[in-house]
Amino acid sequence: MHSYVSALLRGSLFMLLLIFSAAIIYTTDRNIQIVRTLAVQSLTDTAVGLSSAADNALRTMGDKTSSNIRAVFSDRIVAYALVAEKSGNIRFHTNPRLINTKLSPREMDRSISGGTFSSRRILLGTGVPAYEFNFVMYRPDEAPQMLRLVLHTLSADTMIRQAERMWWIAGLLLVLLWMAGIVFERFFTNRMKTQAARENQKRLTLIGQMTAVLAHEIRNALGSVKGYAQWLEEKAVAGSTQKEALAVVVKGALRIESLVQELLIYSKEETCRLELVELASLVRE
Repeated sequence: MHSYVSALLRGSLFMLLLIFSAAIIYTTDRNIQIVRTLAVQSLTDTAVGLSSAADNALRTMGDKTSSNIRAVFSDRIVAYALVAEKSGNIRFHTNPRLINTKLSPREMDRSISGGTFSSRRILLGTGVPAYEFNFVMYRPDEAPQMLRLVLHTLSADTMIRQAERMWWIAGLLLVLLWMAGIVFERFFTNRMKTQAARENQKRLTLIGQMTAVLAHEIRNALGSVKGYAQWLEEKAVAGSTQKEALAVVVKGALRIESLVQELLIYSKEETCRLELVELASLVRE
């Protein structure tokens, strides 16, 4: 019974620990995913705001000056920005030396065919991570133009790294949870073993008491049988079959009496007292 209860406890505790562990892992992963989404959404909102401001600046820019649109992209988060015509000719670039250079037709087709908006994570030539946003701008009676914004992801990546540190907290919580579960299981198991040992000791005590009572009753009854057999043996004729049979009965009674006496000694509760003794006198005795 105790082994069944102990196994049931272990199984239930194991299932609870698995459920709590799965909940912690799921919650942590979900929170990190939310932070990643918010970080990308923050970059996207920034890019949309800059593209809107750039679009307004392009409407009034003219061919002689690009100071207005350059001011739009002066934020530190902007790695670089360019405006290219459908032919691939770069109309504006934050690096003035690249103005009037051309993008490949394949790259222009990929950017424009992607719709009004596309984005992807890239690495700059310096190895720094960045996010590229391509906006397609349409003008009445004009071919579509492509605005490319490349934003630094330092702030977003920092936010994501800080969120990913939650895995350390989740791992610590999992370790503490499982340690607490193991300690609880050991404590409860030891408590059950101690209780079982106490109940077993109680049963043994009751058996000992019952044994002592029964041994007393058997010895009392056996005394009468032995005494009567000895008396008959004394009265029987020497060498007769009756005397031999009575001798066997007396011998058996004495044997049973010896066993009952040993049983009484075994069932008797004894107390021990430790003390120093002289070993030489004990050996002589």
